[in-house]
This record gives sequence, structure tokens and C-alpha cells, in this order.
Amino acid sequence: MTYSSNGFKTFLRNERKSNGEAYSNNTVSQYVSAVNRAAHHAGFDLWSSQSEEVDNFVQKFEPGHEFEEFGAQGNNTVISALRLLKRYFASSNSYLLTWNPEKYHVGGNSGVELGNEQQWSCNSTKPQVGDRVYLMQVGVEPRGIIAAGIVTQESFEDKDWGDETKTRKYIKFKPVAVRNTPEAGQQILNQLNQLSQETGINYSWSPQSSGISIPNKISDKLASYWFIEDSLVEEISMTNNSTTQVSQPLNQILFGPPGTGKTFTTIERAVRAAEPNFSWANRDELKAKYQELIREGRIRFVTFHQSFSYEDFVEGLTAHTDDEKLVYEKRLGIFRQIVRDAKEHQNTEVKNPTNSFSDCWDAFLTEFEDHPEGVQISMKRSKFIITEVDGNTIRFDKNQGDSVNTLSVSTLEAIFNGERRFNGGLKPYYQSLISHLESLGEQLDKKAVKRQNYVLIIDEINRGNISRIFGELITLIEPSKRSGTTEALEVTLPLTGDRFSVPDNLYIIGTMNTADRSLAGLDLALRRRFDFIEMPPLPEELKGVSVDGINVEKMLDVINRRITALLDKDHCIGHAYFIHLKDRSDVALTDLAEIFKQKIIPLLQEYFFEDWQRIRWVLNDQSKASANAFIVKDDAINFDELFPGDVQLNSRDRWRLNESAFEQATSYKRIYEVGSAE
Repeated sequence: MTYSSNGFKTFLRNERKSNGEAYSNNTVSQYVSAVNRAAHHAGFDLWSSQSEEVDNFVQKFEPGHEFEEFGAQGNNTVISALRLLKRYFASSNSYLLTWNPEKYHVGGNSGVELGNEQQWSCNSTKPQVGDRVYLMQVGVEPRGIIAAGIVTQESFEDKDWGDETKTRKYIKFKPVAVRNTPEAGQQILNQLNQLSQETGINYSWSPQSSGISIPNKISDKLASYWFIEDSLVEEISMTNNSTTQVSQPLNQILFGPPGTGKTFTTIERAVRAAEPNFSWANRDELKAKYQELIREGRIRFVTFHQSFSYEDFVEGLTAHTDDEKLVYEKRLGIFRQIVRDAKEHQNTEVKNPTNSFSDCWDAFLTEFEDHPEGVQISMKRSKFIITEVDGNTIRFDKNQGDSVNTLSVSTLEAIFNGERRFNGGLKPYYQSLISHLESLGEQLDKKAVKRQNYVLIIDEINRGNISRIFGELITLIEPSKRSGTTEALEVTLPLTGDRFSVPDNLYIIGTMNTADRSLAGLDLALRRRFDFIEMPPLPEELKGVSVDGINVEKMLDVINRRITALLDKDHCIGHAYFIHLKDRSDVALTDLAEIFKQKIIPLLQEYFFEDWQRIRWVLNDQSKASANAFIVKDDAINFDELFPGDVQLNSRDRWRLNESAFEQATSYKRIYEVGSAE
């Protein structure tokens, strides 16, 4: 089995506590961090070890043993995590379920849907609740895996679906990912067949029985292709995603150091959330769809920063001059705007829908353009004429008097949608205008409202003051509290007095650079309501990338291990800085030099606050010949010449970049080739 921290995360997410509850995302992160800290404390190479070695390693943290005190940290969090780690290394919880559409005409991917529990024949009684299963099409081409899921009910007997006079063994599982046709699964099989050859395991992907166990050494690799909550950037989903549907959480935050592909992955996840059935053949098609959804307003983007506020995000006041008078108007923030639009497309198709405010308002604006002199609105005993519409302001003339009178478009919309009651002196004008809008709506062609998903991307979500920005709305974004659910909640907004709720077709995707701020310091209210998806550096994504004999994968891995030892894993360097070298045939040393000069060295300067000595350690400059060191002492400064006479000056070392080192392949190789100085 290929053991990894991501694989351990998957294992923990599938595990259950003694009371049957699942581990929370925060607990999963804590446990993974705990085992990594324990391995570092003991000097143990955890993820390349075997099950027996891990047993001995864990034993050292048990009461009465060498690292007992360390194991008791965090109210025994460390030892609890290590005990689960033993189970992970001993587990083989993956099985193949088969489906031959020529022989069996029921079942198969035509009946498998995300989130809907499936009953499937399984001759083995070994699969337990929480184990992983994969549904594989056999007997016809293309062979391939068409669904992955988690076992929800262990082996039981029921009537044979083909012959009710007999019985058959079944299990139940809940799909987490489905491919409508097996072509993408076939691509996975090609890779796994190659992996089988590398590991020396003669494993057949054409099982004759349903419920065949998958060997440990390849089951984790298979999981990485299907269970995207492991935070792995799936190359398959990027290059051949014509058939993939993936269930996503309503609230998620991608976090990791710079250059780990957070923005790259956000585009995919946003498109998946907005259009779950959309397929693409390459990255260009994905980005084109992303831009199309942005133009339609179904994907919107905002960046948090230190001065970003509730008034910017939800609602606030904006000031402007009108006839040399200062006027304050209520303004909807980006969150209220996208909530409003999402609500209009929250419900599934209906036969006789009520026209939305936006439809009626558009009809009114068309009417207003056709009547430049103004639109007359009838009241019970009088009338008024709308003379101007400017942004959020509606200006009108009363039947009597010369005063300037205004209405607010946002207030009009809130009253129209039943979100606000208005009892002021302008109430008759609002009511009359709403009646006029409704009459315009009745003349519009009746069209069904189709449910559509909306996505709000919040970049740098950790840089804003979450309590200040979300305010009382932090509770409303919980999936169970969204409108459309049985536990739906709504609040009354303090500024406008509108009743407000968040619909269940609005996805929120945040990104967070851990080099800017630690995850531990993030607002706890936010952490409870979001799924946190780690985006770690993946040097293995650079496998095979060589520049003048420089192993880029190994170089990045060594750099990050040194940064982790000197700082922490939140300040590592992402593989994305080098990823463009992967697909180029004409890559040269000058390309690598540019990356180091423009990206890597400035990033290290920021991480270590200009501590050049430590930066030298990261780059192994202390072990290189001076000609190959990226950072060398600056001997150009002569203190005796600059400060003549009896001056007591404690001069410190001065450093400079050695430009010639960037042009030598040896300078980069010696980052990971440890030995005596040349």
C-alpha cells in the first residue's frame, strides 16, 4: 500500500467513533498533524515505513514507554491519532463490485446517483461499514470503473434480483463519485495496470466475482483518483473529465502554501458546483466555461482584506451628491446580490411560476425608455409620474407640490419579495408601483424557472476580519440552516430590516494562503462551518522533469523539508512554480534561473525576514563551493575605508546574490546532493 498523509486523511474520514459519529474535518487535520509531529519527534520516516515498523513506532508513545509524555499531549490527542494510524497501516478496505451489462440488464451506472444509497450484489462478506468500493463494468468494452462509494451496510441476504426463488448476498454503499461512461475509468485502469507491474502484483481488473479485495499496495493510489476530498489535484479530471460528476460541500476552503494550485483547483471546483453535468476535454474548455459563468453572474469573485467590512459584503450606506446635496443611499453588498440572484433560481422547474422582481423591473425599464416624458403610476385617488431612474434611486413628481421625491429600488425589491414591511409615508407610492410592476409581469411570457447553482469565490478569506464581515450571517451559511432545508433559518438585517436567508443553491469557495496566516488563528465560527481542504506541495507532480540533469522533483522536496524543519509546513514552496516546465520540450537552465530569481529567492527572503544565513541553509549553500553558492558574502564593503580612525564598529556579515551561480547546473544539483564542498 502506498502510505501517505492524504491516504490517512481518507481513512479517518471513513472511520467512525465508538458512538457512530464521523470525525470532523478539524479532528482529521489535528490527527494528521499529530502523527507528523510524533514522527519528527522520534526521527521516524513514517510514510515510507511498513506496518510492523509503525507498530513499534506507535508503541514508543504508549504509557510507560520512551515518548509517553509526548503521546499524552493535547489530552492524549497524539496517542489517539497514532492508534488510528496503526489501523490505517494494517487496513485493506477496498473492494471491486462488478457489473456486466450484457449479462445483467439491471443496475449499473444508469441507476447510480450521487448521494443515493445503492444495493449491490457482493459475494464477499468482508466489506465493512466505511470501507471503499468501486463499481466496475466488465464483459463489454470499454472496461472501467464507473463509480466509487463508501459501504453503508455490511453483507446481508435478499432475494436474487434475477430469480426471486433464490437468494443472493448484497451490501449497500453510498456513491461519492460517478462517471456516466467508463472511458475515464478505463484511463485509470491503464495507469493502475502499469502500477501493478511496478509493484510486481499480478492483479486482474476483470474479476469474475463481485467483492474482490484490492491489494494494499495499489488501493490507496486508486482512492487518490476517486476521492477528491483528499485534496489531490487529479490530472485525470483535468485532461479527460468528459464524464465525471463530483459531490461538493456547500462551504469549502482550499488552504496551503503559495504555489500549490489553489487558484487552479478553484476554477474546476467552481465550474463543478455551478454546472455539475458539464464536461470538458481539456483545460481550455474548462476555463472557457468558467468565463461564461462569470459573464452570466453565476460565479462571482471577491477578495477579503483588512479593511473589508460587513457594509461591503452584505449591505451598507453609500454617499453621493444630488443637486449639491449630500444623499445617503442603502447599497447591497456582493453577498446580498448573489443571494438574491440565487434565490430566483433556487426552485426546480414549475408550470406557472411567479415572475421575479428582476423580470418585472426589466419590463418597467423598457416601458420607461419608451416614455421619455415619464411613466404615470395610478394610485387609489391620485397619481404620480416617475421622471428618472438612476442606479438605486427612483425620482417622481407628485400630483401636487414642487418638492423632489424619491424611492429606493432596493427597498422596492425587498417589499416586492416580502422581505420587508414598509409603513412610512411613502408606503402608498411603493404599493402602487409594485401593483404596476405586477401588471407588467402578467403580460410577460410565462417561462419555467430552472434551478441553477451559484458560486461565490472568496480569495484570501483569512485576511479579512470574519466576525466583522459576516456578522450575524455566519450561522445562515451552514448547510442545515439554508433556505430550502427543514432546519432553515432567517434573520432580520439591522440596516434595512429585511428578512434574510441563504439559499441551498449557493456555493462558497474560499482560498487561503497559509504563509500569510496560520489555520490555527482562523475564526473558530468559520472553521466549524467550512470543509477545509488542504492543498500541500506535490513534488511528485514534477516527476520526470529534468533541466540540464537537475532533478526538479527531488530538489523541491529537499527544499520543502528544510523549510519545514526551520519554520513549518505552512511556509513550503508549491510545485506550481515549476509546473510549466513539465510540458515543455525546449526547457533550458535559464528558465529555472528565472524561477529562482523571480519567485523562489524573494519568497525565501519574505519567509526568513532577510535572514540570509538560514536561506543559505535551505539552498545548501554552506556545503557548496563559493562559485556554486546562490548567496555569498559581500566583500565589496571595506569598513576601514568607509569609517577611518578609531571607530569601534561591530560589523556584521553582508550578503549578496551570486548571479553566476544561477547559470550553473551544479548550483541546483548541490541543493539536494549532500556532500563535501567542491
